[in-house]
Amino acid sequence: MTETPFTIHALTPHGISVATRSITAINTSAVTLLPGDTLDVTEEIYELNSDRYGDTWLAYSPEKQVEVWGEQRFGLGPVPDSVLNTIKSETAARLRDERQALLRGNPTIAKANAAARKLAELNRQLGE
Repeated sequence: MTETPFTIHALTPHGISVATRSITAINTSAVTLLPGDTLDVTEEIYELNSDRYGDTWLAYSPEKQVEVWGEQRFGLGPVPDSVLNTIKSETAARLRDERQALLRGNPTIAKANAAARKLAELNRQLGE
């Protein structure tokens, strides 16, 4: 078993779900870590995410993560500034792309924008 507590930070854009609390014998609550999020892994969290042999993905090295998942999904410790800057840049770029796609191709948004323009024109004509 890895020494607990320790901190992990998420790297993968689709998030990592980590069981954080036992609710009943078979139910747990979990948190989803998104890129840049950190979690202090306590002994309880470590055990909740372990199999019956005491093995857990929380102990995977970066190399093991790539072997199992094809990517590194988390790192140990707080988020390094270089990783945080990359996450912010990638997130901003993704959000800009999503916004442009919505503005270009979404008929609902186009109708809403046309309705807003028409309403503004009517308000102007009415002096409101």
